[in-house]
Amino acid sequence: MTFLRRLEYFRGLLFLTTNRVSQIDEAFMSRLHVAIGYKNLTASARKSTWKGFFSKLEKERAGRVEIAQDAKNYVLEDERVELNGREIRNALQTAFALAECEQGPRAADQGSPVTVEVAHFERVLETSEGFHNHVLGLRREEKE
Repeated sequence: MTFLRRLEYFRGLLFLTTNRVSQIDEAFMSRLHVAIGYKNLTASARKSTWKGFFSKLEKERAGRVEIAQDAKNYVLEDERVELNGREIRNALQTAFALAECEQGPRAADQGSPVTVEVAHFERVLETSEGFHNHVLGLRREEKE
């Protein structure tokens, strides 16, 4: 209640974000001046996002990371891989961490880059999808 009162008399710009739109009640909605919704990424926007994160990772870790071309093709071309920007970044970081862990310190000691393969993305995406399905199942149970 205190937050709503403070929001009511706040002078300035305040940006709030949520991925829980269904949880916003009428009292809160009545205090919003502008609400912006974002659509899911299109296939081309998703590809562009993946490419941007590939480029960023390769620049930040110049010579220390390599993403196999078939791994890039896997996430760029597979229609089932429908992630948002945050999920793309997380998937790439996790796939890199898996590759780094598997290849161990010997890769760095020998000066060879850590190579992210298709299998790394497959493991990350399968695990993520499994968790997502589990959460959806829990939500369905709550509604019943």
